[in-house]
Amino acid sequence: MENEFYNAFASPITITQNTMLENETGTTQKPPKLMSIEEYSGWAERFENWVQAYYLDAWDYTEF
Repeated sequence: MENEFYNAFASPITITQNTMLENETGTTQKPPKLMSIEEYSGWAERFENWVQAYYLDAWDYTEF
């Protein structure tokens, strides 16, 4: 235990949780990922919200 390094700001659990959250909700540069086809309905809504938030012009062209 003495030889283990502990980061004061992040632990392996929070890094993993953060990665999962980024995959689920996306970031400003990456859209949310579809992790399995069973999650499509929820993902489609998140993806639509992401595109509308960051690329509204593209969404408008696609919608019409």
